[in-house]
Amino acid sequence: MPQAWLTVVGVVPDIWQNDMIRREFQPLIYLSFRQKPLPGMSLVARTAVPPATLGQAFRREVQAIDENLPVYALRTLDEDLELHDWGVRVFGAMFGIFAMMAMLLAAVGLYAVVAHSVNRRTQEIGVRLAMGATATNIVVSVFAQGMRQVALGLGIGLGMLACTIPARRAARVDPVVALRFE
Repeated sequence: MPQAWLTVVGVVPDIWQNDMIRREFQPLIYLSFRQKPLPGMSLVARTAVPPATLGQAFRREVQAIDENLPVYALRTLDEDLELHDWGVRVFGAMFGIFAMMAMLLAAVGLYAVVAHSVNRRTQEIGVRLAMGATATNIVVSVFAQGMRQVALGLGIGLGMLACTIPARRAARVDPVVALRFE
């Protein structure tokens, strides 16, 4: 059954509708509520007075149109955007906290390894100092040992990450698509 023609009454700029993370534009058509009633709708108004003072006026006007329409969740556009982005902000904060905890644990672990190594090398360090090594030489030696361990850990970690991403992608290949590839 063919649908009725729609008349274009305006064009709006592209907006990020449902995909704020990848920032992709999706086609969107605004229809009047009478053309396509939905279980919920939003009413947007520009005002020169504080928005919090208009709640009763909005309720009164909506009830005048249809007394069975409930009016709830009155909020400003800024409040709505803040609620819309809360998941990204909460999970971003959580990942930031977890990253800081991981960095702290890694730093404590590295400190423990280097401190243990220095403790085991106390005799060697004493001999070096007796033979004329300066405190700077000892600090550089201990620092170089610790940084070698950091570099080794980063190298192995990044090497594993570089292999893991393609391996996971390969595990998700659809066999039908792979066979049609050639």
